[in-house]
Amino acid sequence: MARKRSLVGMLLRRMFLQFDKMSFSEVSILKNRFSAYFSRGATALNLLLKEVKDESESDLEVSMEEYKLPSAVRKSFTDSADQDDEDEVDCDEVKVVTRKQADLFIARQANLLQYSEGHALSPAKLQKELKIILRSNPGLSEAYFLSYLNSLRMNEFVGAVDSLFEASSNNINTAVKFDNSKLHMEDINKNFRYDELNLGSLHARLGHHTESLAAVKEAITIAQEAKDHECLQHALAWLTRVAPDNK
Repeated sequence: MARKRSLVGMLLRRMFLQFDKMSFSEVSILKNRFSAYFSRGATALNLLLKEVKDESESDLEVSMEEYKLPSAVRKSFTDSADQDDEDEVDCDEVKVVTRKQADLFIARQANLLQYSEGHALSPAKLQKELKIILRSNPGLSEAYFLSYLNSLRMNEFVGAVDSLFEASSNNINTAVKFDNSKLHMEDINKNFRYDELNLGSLHARLGHHTESLAAVKEAITIAQEAKDHECLQHALAWLTRVAPDNK
């Protein structure tokens, strides 16, 4: 039995407090991540058992009965050790990506898309990796924005717009969830300004001049109200590109 002042007791208390703060949806996400992590461990253990079996048959002549797993490991792991390769769990389905890994991957790919697109992942492969990241980190706005940049490479309008709106929505939800202070409200308003600007640039790239002009004008109006000179400069630069020559 764990004592409350022992390391195990302190760990259990911290876990209890953390779970008490989490919502039902957050607990569900944690459960899904743990299940995926558990499944990956089962797959790796099955491969290890097969290697041990092969080595025992060829070199050591040790039977599988002599190789016993710890009692804490579920018996279902050993029951599936002899299944064919086609019955193994798809690694992509159980792959878990931590937030730090996701941030590093997104930063690297975004940098490559900006400065060396030829060295970035192909559009299809990048989109596949982003789906895996979002499965482990739902609501990660940076992943949606990278998906938006990826859609721009293929001139895929619907996917680009959907990804841009998802990035904006999750930025707002995150800010509102953690803090309703004036500083965070300013961040939300800043997101609105740059969302309009990104939407205008998207329409401009695809030749939708009327829609682009409307979005850029909206970005200019919001930037002027907020006295955001940096956003205003970017918006005016786009205005000179999309405005008719006679206006």
